[in-house]
Amino acid sequence: MAERDQTQAVFVVGLGRFGAAVATELEALGHDVLAMDTSDAIVQSFAARVTHVVAGDATDPEVLTSLGLDQFSHAVVAIGDNVESSILCTAALADLGVEDASMAEVFDWHLDEEGLEGDERALASFMGEDTPERRAQFLSTIPIGRFSTPEDMGNAASFLCSDEASMITGVCMEVDGGRCI
Repeated sequence: MAERDQTQAVFVVGLGRFGAAVATELEALGHDVLAMDTSDAIVQSFAARVTHVVAGDATDPEVLTSLGLDQFSHAVVAIGDNVESSILCTAALADLGVEDASMAEVFDWHLDEEGLEGDERALASFMGEDTPERRAQFLSTIPIGRFSTPEDMGNAASFLCSDEASMITGVCMEVDGGRCI
């Protein structure tokens, strides 16, 4: 197989836990990242973490056009709190000719050693009340032996932005250590 340039230009919209993990992982892998969020404070906090970061409304086609996104081969839309905005942004990116515009919807929760973060109601539907005993019982059902993190989801999205994933389309990817909740 011929050698090819593995560096991609990737636009990441939304710098919450998931979008931030995707953007920083892509940057660490050597990709050119342009990240966008509506929050000036979040944008300022990312100034030194990714190639480029801007504040703006990703649902506005004029804003997206002004960014020169025709030079980007991939986009990850991680607007976790508004499905309508995610759809509008993804459609606008496709209209601009971004080859691979992916919308990512994720549960906004995860468990770690300190306990539950995010939407307690979502987790309660899987394991009930968050107690150390229930957490240990839930953890025992995960074959890999640990809870997933935003970084795990970022790694999965990074793979989907790679040339190696070019034949993967319309997939629901479970990032759950083999548990398949």
